[in-house]
Amino acid sequence: MVGLFSAPQPKPVFTEAELILLAEPLAAAFHEATPRERVFFAIQNPDAPYEMDRTTGSLFFRDDYLHVVLTDHYTLLQADPGGGEKRDPRDTKGMKLWVVGPAPAASVPDEKEPRWNAFEKVHISLKPVEVLTTQRVPQAATGSSRPQVALPAAGQPALKADDAATNATESVNDLRLQIRELTNANLDLRSQLNEQSSTIEKLKAEFEGLRDEKTLGTSKPSSAPKASRKQATP
Repeated sequence: MVGLFSAPQPKPVFTEAELILLAEPLAAAFHEATPRERVFFAIQNPDAPYEMDRTTGSLFFRDDYLHVVLTDHYTLLQADPGGGEKRDPRDTKGMKLWVVGPAPAASVPDEKEPRWNAFEKVHISLKPVEVLTTQRVPQAATGSSRPQVALPAAGQPALKADDAATNATESVNDLRLQIRELTNANLDLRSQLNEQSSTIEKLKAEFEGLRDEKTLGTSKPSSAPKASRKQATP
């Protein structure tokens, strides 16, 4: 990502904290998105939450490619157009995306290239399979064990998207287990409610029987005096 008036200084699209923050939402979003839908993101500057600049963009899969689009980044302040006018949304602040190895940027054939609009000038494409392959191949030992360059720009979202896919599978399995447990709990609760309803019906029947017996018991003594009064009338 390069500024217009400054020397090229690579900056990661997302910080480590932002990657951790985005991993789960991206996984859930990709799990729910259809093959023709995109996943959008927007992150404000944690050091300047009242600034209007945001890190915004989208990710989407087409064919064998993962396309990363960056429309804004909060580290590059928007130009002041003056006169109280809003910034032109087509102004991409001179940004450019690239990938530092071992994750290679993909060359998309013309027939598979998305139709980019005027707001999608800053984009890059990757092949997730190639990214995963390069990550699994052991790198040759060098004089220093420290990484030469931190993974900037779109390399991070691509890798996190693949990690997010794995996390999504685990999340789906956990969700299925929770649903199964909830279903079993609901069945147990329903069984208990049925037993309680049956017990209540039995208690009602017993109560009705006791009330009928009590009614019959109280009505017999009252009939005798009435008969004696009738006999005493003549």
